[in-house]
Amino acid sequence: MTANQSLLHMILGVVVSAAGPADATTPSQVVQKKDVVSAKPSTAAVPSPTGVTSGTPFARTHNVALDPQGNIFIAFQAHECPVMAGAFQRKCGGQDDYAVEKISPNGGLLAATFLGGRGIEINGPDHVAVDRSGNVMIVGCSSSPDYPVTSGALQPSNGGAGGKYPFDGVVSVLSNDLSTLVYSSYIGGSGDEMARACAFGPDGSLCLGGVTTSRDFLTKNAYQSQYAGDPGFGSIPNGGSAPVGWGNGDCWVAKFRPLVTKNSGERR
Repeated sequence: MTANQSLLHMILGVVVSAAGPADATTPSQVVQKKDVVSAKPSTAAVPSPTGVTSGTPFARTHNVALDPQGNIFIAFQAHECPVMAGAFQRKCGGQDDYAVEKISPNGGLLAATFLGGRGIEINGPDHVAVDRSGNVMIVGCSSSPDYPVTSGALQPSNGGAGGKYPFDGVVSVLSNDLSTLVYSSYIGGSGDEMARACAFGPDGSLCLGGVTTSRDFLTKNAYQSQYAGDPGFGSIPNGGSAPVGWGNGDCWVAKFRPLVTKNSGERR
């Protein structure tokens, strides 16, 4: 096993839970202090990564990715993050933002940035992908009316802002050093959305997938152009306790070429 494979195994073994066990010994020894969590392989083949800090009881990460040089990118929901000089966004904009970190194959923190607005970025990010040039894409969902978007975004504003269901899907592409927002957009309607998976197409397109409860979700050249979900399985109208909006919605997939301009996202 190579050093970067061991480190990737180590990060995937992280237990990100305020109530999680702190004395596990196999397959990894988990060390937890406040919300800083790291995992050391039992072989001690590589050092523990620095950085992975949240400051929130809801911290979680769903995915990691490698760039062509073997650096590891990890993203998570956070209120605290050891951001570095040159980061795209150095301060948390709201209750919780997304945080993205770049970690070397030897475990050193190379770069870190927040990404979010004055609402909350939640449940992830759900997926991280890196293209052949080292650009980093994350997807998730946000209630922020001011989530950072770029000029020429597919959807520059939150479709549910100010309403009962303010969460839209978001997709963002950052430069490899996390200093520049290359592309960023909302994707959603008047209901709630999550973007849960992403990949770079060979032609530079962005391929995304997620869930929606919006009857006005944007479609084009669609196999299914009409929403078919109910107001939400387990929702109050169906005898449950959850508000309408989350539950038995529809899945969605999208593919588009991002419009990248010379004026990328403004650093915050």
